[in-house]
Amino acid sequence: MVFSDVGNPCAKGTKFIGDEGWVYIDRQMFRAEPMSLLKTELKPEDKRLYPAARKGASHYRNFIDCVLLRKEPIAPVEAGAQAPYLGMVAEISIKLGQKLTWDHEKERFVGDAAANALLSTPMRAPWSLS
Repeated sequence: MVFSDVGNPCAKGTKFIGDEGWVYIDRQMFRAEPMSLLKTELKPEDKRLYPAARKGASHYRNFIDCVLLRKEPIAPVEAGAQAPYLGMVAEISIKLGQKLTWDHEKERFVGDAAANALLSTPMRAPWSLS
């Protein structure tokens, strides 16, 4: 993972890297190396990405459509709940100036109380979660 809080040196998409090359995708385009990967024919049994309901549709619109149609959304709730950890883990590592080990199942840092203390902020009285 590349994390930066200065400008935006990283592309805003996903790069899939495999044994035969890589494919990059974002909301506007595809890129690949070698380019022949973009011409690969999928077999009926191959896994496919979730098709967008319509070009340019947002995750918000997809969620509403799926509630109305009783379908699974393009971004599962579980993924949305865990996605913020990617940036938060990197930021806590930078703040503490050290490498950290993240246990994604426990959603805690391994053996680092100082890092775990930064996962949440104390609530102001009289608020509490109990």
